[in-house]
Amino acid sequence: MGTPRLTDRRTSRSASFISTVTLGGRVLERVGAFGQILLIAAFFGATTQSDLYFVASIVPLTLGGILGEALYASVLPSLSHSSEDEIERIACAGFWISTALLVVATLGYVVVLTIVVHVASPAGSDSLGPWLAFAPIAIFLGLGGYLSAVLLRLEHYFWPPFRSAASTIVGVGLSALALALTDSIVWVAVAVTTGFAVAFVLLVVELARAMGSAPFKAPTREALHTVVGVRAKFIPSVTAGVLGGQVFVFLERALAASLGVGAVTAISYARGVAFTPAIVAQSIALGVYPGMLRAHAAGDTRMLRGSFVAGLRTVLFLAICTGAFVALYAGSITGLLFGHGKLSSAAQLEVSRALAAFSVAIVGTMLMIITARVFGAIDRFHGIVVSQTIALALYVPLALLLRPPLGPAGLALAFGVAELTGGMYAVLRCARFLDVSLVRLFRAVLVPACAHAAAVVLVLVSVRYGIHPGSNAVEAIGGLAVGALVGAAVLWWSPWPELEGMRHFVRGLLPL
Repeated sequence: MGTPRLTDRRTSRSASFISTVTLGGRVLERVGAFGQILLIAAFFGATTQSDLYFVASIVPLTLGGILGEALYASVLPSLSHSSEDEIERIACAGFWISTALLVVATLGYVVVLTIVVHVASPAGSDSLGPWLAFAPIAIFLGLGGYLSAVLLRLEHYFWPPFRSAASTIVGVGLSALALALTDSIVWVAVAVTTGFAVAFVLLVVELARAMGSAPFKAPTREALHTVVGVRAKFIPSVTAGVLGGQVFVFLERALAASLGVGAVTAISYARGVAFTPAIVAQSIALGVYPGMLRAHAAGDTRMLRGSFVAGLRTVLFLAICTGAFVALYAGSITGLLFGHGKLSSAAQLEVSRALAAFSVAIVGTMLMIITARVFGAIDRFHGIVVSQTIALALYVPLALLLRPPLGPAGLALAFGVAELTGGMYAVLRCARFLDVSLVRLFRAVLVPACAHAAAVVLVLVSVRYGIHPGSNAVEAIGGLAVGALVGAAVLWWSPWPELEGMRHFVRGLLPL
């Protein structure tokens, strides 16, 4: 007998549950992140202090994000193929290797920044305080990524997505306290870093509850050898992270810094708002990921193709809808969020223009998110590297070309074109690996996603240009509410089979 197929029903139910839990965690994370952005905008506006906050935090976030995601993506497949006895040994060795790697990387960063800050005075300050206060984020964020992989293998689905929510909510609460007592960016940085530390501790406690002290004991030589053996997956993941993700943000802020005081802040505010919809793509991608891992291990190619088509179709529909909303309502969103603090009218206009320009990137980024999980599930990590390389190679010249005439909005538009190009390549590459024909991709994904999204976009345009309430809050919230209701209705009555799990879950919440 051949390897038994995984049932669609089991995987669909699992994906719906994981996606729902992940979405809840991501929503809370964005609430905390929004709170942090609004605090900075209310107390510092678009000044050298706010620029310093965004510049000093980017490298630790980049280090932690890249290494944490690489550890997650390379270790989880190995854990999925391991027996129960092997999991403890691998988890233990992986924890200590990850700790050593992140500590060395952070110490190297501290050595470099002590020189660079003294010589270059980024954001107009030669004080090491904010930089050192943000530095430990790399360790806590990276280890959080690794521990999340172990917990997912143990089918503990709550804390991996909620770790980010814990870090942002604790961080914004402590930041508010710090700003109530002092106006120092250093204490705000300490507050943010403490949030990541708390999230890490929560993951440690959860893992200890599941496995006792085993993951934190001295590792065996065999286990160390096993974890080191995943470097063939780890290195491409790191490379992909270096080429994309936070590195784009690093380049973006470096290029914006030369535009004058407040430019870094403006594009950072816009980015923080624009990529909130990405949490939906992350939730869907993480929902289908475990099922695709199991299908790949079982050799169930039919299941892999079905999951890819279904996940991509839903993500593309949502990407088009949310991108259109951001493009149409950028001014109203900016006025609603930033119209009550110290952000000047000129700075709000820059944020609004950059936010509208980022609408193109929303579609590209959401495609990148779903395809990255597919590449990881089918053990084709080089696909992530190539797609990110294409995006980066296109972004740099476009950013240099569009920055002088358009300012922060030019950088946002360059990122959008680059991400969309890389995302489309990634989709075609995944389709080739999974033997999904272009005809099926067109008929089963592009046409239905665009047709369903067209109804939502038409409503958004009608509300935006047909009704003039004269209030940023009314226009933004009204457009979002109407668009969300129409989008939900379109999905509810859609014949797409992957939505049945969502409908079943919603029916379970209703009283009748």
